[in-house]
Amino acid sequence: MKSMIRIGALAVVAALTLVACSSAEEGPRPVTNDEADRIADTFFENFDAGGAGFVVRAVMPDGQSITLDGDVDFVGGAGRALVQADGDLAAADEVAWLGDSVLVHYPGLPDAAATFSRDAQPWVGRPADPATYDLDSLVAVVMALAAPQRENSLLIQQNGVQWLRTDDSSGVEADVFQYGDATRVWLEADGIMMMRFEGNNSDGDRPVVVELADQGPRDIDLPATPEVTSIQDISDILVTIE
Repeated sequence: MKSMIRIGALAVVAALTLVACSSAEEGPRPVTNDEADRIADTFFENFDAGGAGFVVRAVMPDGQSITLDGDVDFVGGAGRALVQADGDLAAADEVAWLGDSVLVHYPGLPDAAATFSRDAQPWVGRPADPATYDLDSLVAVVMALAAPQRENSLLIQQNGVQWLRTDDSSGVEADVFQYGDATRVWLEADGIMMMRFEGNNSDGDRPVVVELADQGPRDIDLPATPEVTSIQDISDILVTIE
């Protein structure tokens, strides 16, 4: 079960990058019973909606920036997003996933393979490994924003979740809640729709912000098998373009 409390413990999530706006009520303060109920509902609400559009903005500990812009199917465990990155991931322009498999699109891979007199498709498939691959860690953050069961609101209160302030997200008023020093979640004011998630790893050097929009069912178009090259067959060439 993926709750805000558990997400706050993940080493893959990150940072608090916002400038606070003024609010008629000053925070932080402990959440009320009603607010705890809203937080308990929001991760299940994402799952129950089926999916969402999302944008991820992250900075890795080495300074590499990564942006993902796409759609996720929370129920089916699938997603697909455009990738903009510098550093090691600059050669990739898209990522897709289904369950425990991740597919990364490298448009320059076929030409790179041809210089070695070998064939390769631009999509590279491999098992998901969030501990090794930055893209996989960000996918894990996105997927952790939905849960098939409602959380326990009493535990949310007991774990010290606080209301911080009201703020504005894309022109919509939101309540901002915080757990610990590294996790914030934005909910539509007086509602349960999650609009934004922010987190940080334990070292404070991996900022991640996820914005969700247009929650609803998603049909993810995944690359066909003939378009995919296994990483085992191409790893020696892949390192030449990363």
